[in-house]
Amino acid sequence: MNKPQVEITPENSDQESNDSDISEHIERENAPSPIKEEPKISLHRR
Repeated sequence: MNKPQVEITPENSDQESNDSDISEHIERENAPSPIKEEPKISLHRR
């Protein structure tokens, strides 16, 4: 069955951008990022 086309409302576009932001955020969190992690590690060592 074909779904009826969803009207693009501010809410819908917000949700879509939020979803992509979340997935990007997850990718960044999972990806090894020395720039991000080095400061944290050095803070813990102090």
